[in-house]
Amino acid sequence: MSSKRRYSGAGLSVKSQPPQMILMSWVELTKRYLEDEGAEVQETAWGGLVAKPKDRPNFKSFIVARRLQYSFDRRVEVIGVRDIITDNLSVEQMQVALRRMLERASELELRGLIRRSAKVREWSELKNLEDMFEGLGRSGDLSELLVGNEGVFSEILKASPETLEVFPRLFPARYLESHFLTGGRDVALKGLIGQYLEHPDGLSWILRAHVIYGVPRLGESIRRNYVMVREVSERLEGLVISLLPR
Repeated sequence: MSSKRRYSGAGLSVKSQPPQMILMSWVELTKRYLEDEGAEVQETAWGGLVAKPKDRPNFKSFIVARRLQYSFDRRVEVIGVRDIITDNLSVEQMQVALRRMLERASELELRGLIRRSAKVREWSELKNLEDMFEGLGRSGDLSELLVGNEGVFSEILKASPETLEVFPRLFPARYLESHFLTGGRDVALKGLIGQYLEHPDGLSWILRAHVIYGVPRLGESIRRNYVMVREVSERLEGLVISLLPR
């Protein structure tokens, strides 16, 4: 039997939780769950968390709780970043691969309570980027992988996010933490993207899972989504290889 701890977390009745668990913030709860998952977890100046598995140096995750615009509701975002090894690639090859990755950027929405089904659509941010990518096409390769691959779809169902976004990194890695943990969608970002398209310093897949805040067993839900973005992003590495120009 596994020796990993499991914590009740936010959302369960007071009777079912020890007093110290009732008073735990989502940050403390998440740290305990992800440390049990073998991750090194650090709080940041932005108020969120950065989690890194000890045995996978090309993966990291950002976790943040965010209030929805014009609403009192909150969501937790579990964001996984998978860096692709590009040591032998030229700038021109990375430019082509980056464009092809963007053409496959997608969102998956889970529906239903008992019989879960998935609706996959193109990434909603694409419409804001089309003016920067003349003649940007569309491809269903990624959609087929997310719902057509039994192992991948099983991971997503176990995690059960509201939605899952999958898209490539479009600006330098040094800006990832501040961008994701502050919810930045500022005008300056478009300038960074434009520069990055001309001189990419690498390739990365980003998976962003949206989780309802305050659901029963919130800590467990965050842990499952962390595992999901970690494992599914690893499957996506192989897709990048097939997109490289010959």
